[in-house]
Amino acid sequence: DQELGLSGHRDRDPRRQPADGREVRQDAGLGAPADSRGRARALHHVRLAEDDARHGLGVALMRELAGRVAVITGGGGGIGRGMALAFAERGMHVALSDVDPEAGRAVCDEVAKTGVRTLFVEADVGIPEQVEALAGSVYAEFGEANVLCNNAGVSTFDPMHELRLEDWNWVLSVNLHGVIHGIQAFLPRMVEQEGPA
Repeated sequence: DQELGLSGHRDRDPRRQPADGREVRQDAGLGAPADSRGRARALHHVRLAEDDARHGLGVALMRELAGRVAVITGGGGGIGRGMALAFAERGMHVALSDVDPEAGRAVCDEVAKTGVRTLFVEADVGIPEQVEALAGSVYAEFGEANVLCNNAGVSTFDPMHELRLEDWNWVLSVNLHGVIHGIQAFLPRMVEQEGPA
């Protein structure tokens, strides 16, 4: 059985199914197997931008992005990695954070190969002081942040009735408070900077 696509209809497009007749769960109607969600979403947005560019709609936007700075929390994999690569393809410098320094540095190395500047800061977005340190590092290195992606997120797959209070607090500390910490650390600086945000 397949997930509902963005249109609310089941995706039975034969072009999106393997030739051997197996059914593959689709990711939100984007035509990618569910296990490659981050890459599929990033590629989808890249394709949209490329289509816009071919039709002259996105050329000015791409010029505006080149040389600007994107900040991505949870950038060590998945959607965060996909956004980092998509922004770099548009000529944006990329600052990213993650709780996994090995994964985060690997993505930075991958992004740097596109020719843009990168910065990695190990940070747990659930801890406001670490997000404040991330913002300080970004502004010390680049002088501005033009795009902020509060992307870090976690989940637990245990049945709800088995979750402990610590599990709920962990999810909320990252998925809710992490976004609040990102807004509080970056937004005042972004409002005051000379460059667009």
